[in-house]
Amino acid sequence: MLTWGGFNIVGANAEKRIEIDTAQKKLAKQVQSEMDALEVETDGNGWLAKVFLYCLEIECPESGWKVPLLPSLIISKGYKMVARLIPVPTEKRYDIEIVHVATDTEVEKAKIGTLQDRDIVHSPDGKTIYRVSINNIRGDYKDGKDNKNGLRLWEKSDFIPRPDDIFQERLYCVQWMKQKSKVSKKFDYQFRSVTADDLKREQKVIDFVGSHLSDWQENGFIADMVIEKGVETERLYRERGWTHWHHLFNPRQLLVASLIRKNLLASDLHILAQPEHPFCSNLNTYSETS
Repeated sequence: MLTWGGFNIVGANAEKRIEIDTAQKKLAKQVQSEMDALEVETDGNGWLAKVFLYCLEIECPESGWKVPLLPSLIISKGYKMVARLIPVPTEKRYDIEIVHVATDTEVEKAKIGTLQDRDIVHSPDGKTIYRVSINNIRGDYKDGKDNKNGLRLWEKSDFIPRPDDIFQERLYCVQWMKQKSKVSKKFDYQFRSVTADDLKREQKVIDFVGSHLSDWQENGFIADMVIEKGVETERLYRERGWTHWHHLFNPRQLLVASLIRKNLLASDLHILAQPEHPFCSNLNTYSETS
């Protein structure tokens, strides 16, 4: 497929490149139109979401606190934005506040997060330090020569963790962008803490994906293949409990991927979806029958 791309895309003549470029822009416009209709990428005040930052979250077995797994608390060195963990003792969890700091020294201090050398390190009161290994949290153990743990193996219908899973996922920061003026091509950017409205939009995406996932898989918009066991792929089973390829993508990624595939198959954009090469045709056949 790389060879096909080299000949037919990178090596396409000027006329074909214009055709491809036109098709790509049309596809992007169609997908963006559907995303806009869902209203899950705007704050309602003219700002559009550019980046969503997520992290894993676990319950510390020693303290009982929910702890976000962040290798670093730096959000952006250039903008001097960092994350601060604000303890909420009554709920035994941390709020994550995104703030601007004045100096590079303060940015450097945020370099170390809660995930340190495969250990979870946190201190709710600033005095008592809890340190627990990922292996301990997963419940890793040896069964003969096999490495096992307490992770639940995800099922085909899963696309987010279940409430009782060891690893949860959490949106903790959004970067927003807004055009400086109607005629300007430049944008203003902001990194913000997650708000209640952000979480409502996130839940809207989750609900939408949940109600469409099986249909998307049946129609070939989203992968439904089992991850074949192998030297590297077994790490996905062992470290996250993931068993199908779509488990590697979060709800927003699944939503965008499904819209791209749906619009490719339902329009005249076949130049982007149907490679005219025997080898690629065989791959398509294999995908449909496997």
